[in-house]
Amino acid sequence: MESCGPTMIMLQHSSLVETILECIVQMTYFMPIALGASDLSTLAGDNSDKKSRTFVFKEGGHTFGNALRCIISRYPDVVLCGYTIPHPSEATMHFRIQTTKSAAVDVLKRGIEDLEKLCDHTLTVFQVKLSCSLRLFEAS
Repeated sequence: MESCGPTMIMLQHSSLVETILECIVQMTYFMPIALGASDLSTLAGDNSDKKSRTFVFKEGGHTFGNALRCIISRYPDVVLCGYTIPHPSEATMHFRIQTTKSAAVDVLKRGIEDLEKLCDHTLTVFQVKLSCSLRLFEAS
């Protein structure tokens, strides 16, 4: 377990704490859904090259899309990675991946798994720091 250190979250900033936790929980909750076959499809006519695909996520949003884009765009064989939300009234996200070597679907799966690990780590560190801060606050 990590020591408390100087990082202390004051209880007056509970709205910030709630916002951070909400984002982490939303992304962690969405991970298994993103891997479900019924919630993920590809655009029609996009099957000619396995290294280039546009995936359509149901219920995908900017929180998940931008986080996943940040992870995947750092992979060395990724040439293009981006997402769009076609219309605010639609609950879909189009996620485009182009690679030089790997199949786009494999890169997507790896990206989702890496993002899930990052969310788990962030939540663990946040909970440790929050409990340390609460102990320090209660002791004062």
